[in-house]
Formats: sequence, structure tokens, C-alpha cells
Amino acid sequence: MGTKLGELIKPIREITTLEALQGRMFAVDANNMLYQFISIMRDQDGTPLQWDNRPTGHLIGILNRTTRLITDFGIKLVLVFDGIPHQLKHAELERRKQAKIKAEKAWIKARELGNRQIAFTKAVATSRLTKNMISDAKYLLTLLGIPFIDAPQEAEAQTAFMVQTDNRFWGANSHDYDSLLFGCPRQVRYLSISGKYRNIHSPSQPDIIELPRLLAYHNITRNQLIDFGILLGTDFNEKVPRVGPKTGLRLIHDHNSLEEMPEKIRAQLPDNYEEIRQLFLQPKITTEYTIDFGTIQEEELVTFLCQKRGFAINQVQSVINRIKQATTQKTQVGLERWL
Repeated sequence: MGTKLGELIKPIREITTLEALQGRMFAVDANNMLYQFISIMRDQDGTPLQWDNRPTGHLIGILNRTTRLITDFGIKLVLVFDGIPHQLKHAELERRKQAKIKAEKAWIKARELGNRQIAFTKAVATSRLTKNMISDAKYLLTLLGIPFIDAPQEAEAQTAFMVQTDNRFWGANSHDYDSLLFGCPRQVRYLSISGKYRNIHSPSQPDIIELPRLLAYHNITRNQLIDFGILLGTDFNEKVPRVGPKTGLRLIHDHNSLEEMPEKIRAQLPDNYEEIRQLFLQPKITTEYTIDFGTIQEEELVTFLCQKRGFAINQVQSVINRIKQATTQKTQVGLERWL
């Protein structure tokens, strides 16, 4: 779900271009990115792209989209995968599971009625990222030489920490806004390449969100932003009924913190709101990570994608050729090795 900060962010977001981000390095919410790939890379009736009953949309996204960000724009990516979810997130995960089951029924019904547009919309909401899919994604990243890190818990907490403390990173990349609650100073959304399976509702250019600018514009602190998030609902708690963005911000301005809210609001807050607050202020992260940009393993890449996942050889070879060309021209596009 992610915390709904959209209304607060609209006035301060900065639209940019991929060209303007050339040479920057990003800590990427990998699970979020893969969900975007498997959601939109489908047939017209919503059927996931697959081979031998194995989903392939996430692999197509990495091979075609992610490598183009690196080779065509010199953007460096370090993917961060979610770890074991906190127990407070279990309710949200169950809610998502039930929502997917409901969407799956609606998708099947729309297909039976021959309504492809509705079928595709419903199918997007059924997207599931399995352990096998994540394992395949990590293996493909290894073959391509793209580094990845396993977060101990929330990937967005880890990416926020990396951007805060490691000056090699210019920002974090995620579709959701939770990294801002975790203290990420700069987040970029829609760091993607347009293509055949692109979600037509997504903007064509990246958005930059600066946390200091966000806080200054609304005259709030990061702690108050977290309290605002708790009022509107996070992955760790449900929202307070009848409190939307405008009401939530007014409550924060008028009362400063959750502890000072009117009784009728406090009565609807989760009993453990302080624990939730601390999950954002002191998240579980690791400082023991390495960033090793590797080189492409051509033979293993062809074997994995073509022989084991049904990719066309010309599709894979064109990516290999593009990477080789980028390697040759690395001084012009600001790459280390082919990255």
C-alpha cells in the first residue's frame, strides 16, 4: 500500500528527465520495481507473460528496461530487496492477499465476457512476486553485473539509510513514498524507460522529491510527517477514519503530535502508535553491504534466458551487443566497467 503522501508532495515535486540524471547512482526498491514490471507486462487480456508456466515479465523488465537506464543514460543502479517483514506488517500483507484473490475472480469474469480492457485492469491487481521470481531476478542481475543488496527488513528503510549516509548515492528510487518517512533526503519516482508494455497512465518523466523541501513547504518536522502518515495509514496500521490529507495536515499543525490530538482522534489511533513511529525513526538496516559492479557473463546469460526461460536469442544478443557498445564508450557516458 505505502503511505499516501501524494497530496503533500504535489506542490513540491520536480519533474526532470533521464538525461538530467546521467551519472547518478540510485538505491532502488527492487521488489517495488519488479512489481511494476510484472503488473504491466501482460497480454491484452491481462495474462502474465510467461514461458513453461514461469512468469517472465520481471526478467524482461530487467533485461530491456533496467539495462537501458544504465547503458543509454549512464545511470547506476543498486537494487535492494525486502527482507523478513516486521510482524506489524502481517495484517497489511493479508489485506493485499485478499485483494488479489478478489481481483483474480473479477479478471476471470471479465475475460469470460470478452472485455479485455476491464480484464487487463483487474489482472494488474493480481500481481504476485514469488520467492522463485525473486531468485530468478537476482540471478539475472548477477549475470548482468548489476549489484544488489538484501535488506534485513524493509527495502525502503535500507535505501533511505544508504542515501543518508553513503555519498555515492544521489537518491532512492521507488514508486511508493515510504522512504521519505524513513528519512530519505531525496527520492525519484518513475525512473523508467517507455516501451511496448509501459503503463500508459504513468508519467513519461521522473519526479524528484526532496525531503527538506517537503518539510519546509508544509512547515512540519520529519516526526510530524511520520505522525501524519500514521493518521492516514501505513503498512503497519490502518488509517484513522474520516481523516484525509487536508484534515491530517490541519491536525498536525494545530496539535503538533499524536499525543496532543483531541480525544476523539486519540481514541482511534492504534495503541502501539509509538512503536510504529519508532519503526520509521529507527528501522532495522544493515551497514555491512558491498557494492560490486560486475561484468556481463554472456554464455551463462544466453543459457539461462534462452534455454531455461524461453527468450529469443536475437533479443538477448541485442542486449549483449548494446552492453558491449556501452563498455567501449564508457568514458563518454560516465560508466565504470560497462556500468
